[in-house]
Amino acid sequence: MEQFVEALENGITHKAIFLAQFMKDEINKPYDYRSPLVWAKKYGNEKVAQALREMGALEVVDKEGMINELLKILDADKIDEKRA
Repeated sequence: MEQFVEALENGITHKAIFLAQFMKDEINKPYDYRSPLVWAKKYGNEKVAQALREMGALEVVDKEGMINELLKILDADKIDEKRA
């Protein structure tokens, strides 16, 4: 999953989709508190997000915007960990 996230982070869409094909059994399993679909959305990669949906990734309905707030908190925690 780490390589998948790195591909998203670096904007390498074709690599992220290729790697996702090998994660079919773990398509909804979190990595660092986030599912593959949440990672794709975090990096704004709609092509990967659509491919994940087609593979069976669950769409999370978040009417209150709590996922984005949680992502901000988790990212802030990571920054604090790096400073320590």
